[in-house]
Amino acid sequence: ALQGLIDQIRLLEDSRRDGTIELPDGSRLGITNPAKIFWPKLKLTKGDLLRYYAEVSPFLLPEVADRPLVMKRFPNGIAGPAFYQQRSRLEKPPAGVRIETLPDDLDPISEPDARRFVGGALITLLYMTQIAAISQDPWFSRVQSPLDADYVALDLDPGDGTSFSRVMDVARFIRDELASLKVPAVPKTSGSSGL
Repeated sequence: ALQGLIDQIRLLEDSRRDGTIELPDGSRLGITNPAKIFWPKLKLTKGDLLRYYAEVSPFLLPEVADRPLVMKRFPNGIAGPAFYQQRSRLEKPPAGVRIETLPDDLDPISEPDARRFVGGALITLLYMTQIAAISQDPWFSRVQSPLDADYVALDLDPGDGTSFSRVMDVARFIRDELASLKVPAVPKTSGSSGL
């Protein structure tokens, strides 16, 4: 089923047309500019990113299920200006895209009607990609209990002049300490040179 979706995206990109794709559950999503270059040096397109997210969705979606998502949007690819977007603004997403409004006393943004995209559905993942959210970062908590983080990140963000091998040394030290405490942990890349 996912291969059929990937093929639809490729067909749209190859034809250099806007169009509609049908997801495995029967939902439909409009796609615009699938041939738009998002990574100029690598000549990777919005279509490439859509296909990638479709391909990894069986692994990604459970990890972001029920989590509000913070978007970093790159309307003109990574070489152009980007902006963070915490909530669903005026977009009219298709049916199936999950949006929740957290109570004002539980939402860190003090603006009223903080409507947030919530992860877990393929259509949400692909819709956010369609609106050029290359980075879709989940909260550490779930929408059902926004004040209760259910995992933690130890962010190794190296300063100028710090080699990645040094970052790896520190990551190994942390791994060993967590293992001695019997705390499960996995590495994840962060930014351009962190873990």
